[in-house]
Amino acid sequence: MNGSAAVRDGAYLLPAGADGEEVLRGLAVECEAEGGSAWVMSVQARSEDEELAFRSLFNRAEDYAALEKSWT
Repeated sequence: MNGSAAVRDGAYLLPAGADGEEVLRGLAVECEAEGGSAWVMSVQARSEDEELAFRSLFNRAEDYAALEKSWT
């Protein structure tokens, strides 16, 4: 999912206010309809350090640099 970060297998962190929340809620409904379970929750950073740690999950600069290097 674009703009999200995988926190662990099957758990994603999405920036607040992102349009993707509706998509995630729709996926949760589908998952539950198939007998699975899903939750869409809000997370609030408790400190500036925690906020920076959350934001770092979205930094894909190294991944993109490695991908770009593989093209040359």
